[in-house]
Amino acid sequence: MLAFVLSVVRTGVPYVWGAVAAWLAGRGLFADAVATFQDPAWLAAVVVAALAVVSTAVYAVVRLVEIHLPKLLGFLPPDVAAAVVRLVTLVLLGSQSQPTYPAPPAA
Repeated sequence: MLAFVLSVVRTGVPYVWGAVAAWLAGRGLFADAVATFQDPAWLAAVVVAALAVVSTAVYAVVRLVEIHLPKLLGFLPPDVAAAVVRLVTLVLLGSQSQPTYPAPPAA
């Protein structure tokens, strides 16, 4: 059960980051484009699509950072690099450890 909760948190937190990024983009960078939509249904569809795209991109970037950050921090002492990786993973993914799943029962 803990692995399930951990996997949901590690997937959900990047989507929260993506939602914040999409919301900020709609308020700032693309505010003029959003204002051109007359039909609320089209606006909702665009917002949902932007949320999905941005959230997926955020998740992919976070996973890449998680994989490559230890190598990029190779110039730091190992204990400091490990602490930085743990902190970044906690902030970006909501958990410091990857979920582990038990083997399925034999049929």
